Amino acid sequence: MKLQDSLYHITSKNVGESYLSYDIELEASHTNYKVNSQGVLVMPGVCIMLIAKELLEDAVSKLATIRAVKNVMFFNELSPVEMPHITYTFKLLVSDPTTHIVKIIANVSADGIQLANMSFTCKQN
Repeated sequence: MKLQDSLYHITSKNVGESYLSYDIELEASHTNYKVNSQGVLVMPGVCIMLIAKELLEDAVSKLATIRAVKNVMFFNELSPVEMPHITYTFKLLVSDPTTHIVKIIANVSADGIQLANMSFTCKQN
């Protein structure tokens, strides 16, 4: 299931040689959000990861499959109501053109608040 254009929309992107940055706007009415114990809508962590994968696919214009997740840290809950504008910043660690393997670190933030860090490996299809 593709999340782009339903759960979120890309508002801007900056693609460099070893750097990617995407600003997105979250759609609070989407059914993937869950209500936490305080009654606040929050995004499940797996959706945060899938958005990162989809943004990587957008940057390289190819589909990708997550092969390995080395590290994921969630620092704060991501609420589409309280933080509708999110920034994903990617740092390219390794890109192998023969195997089509890409290793990246992704940071997720909103208004200067760190929400998540993750490092994972994808294979471009």
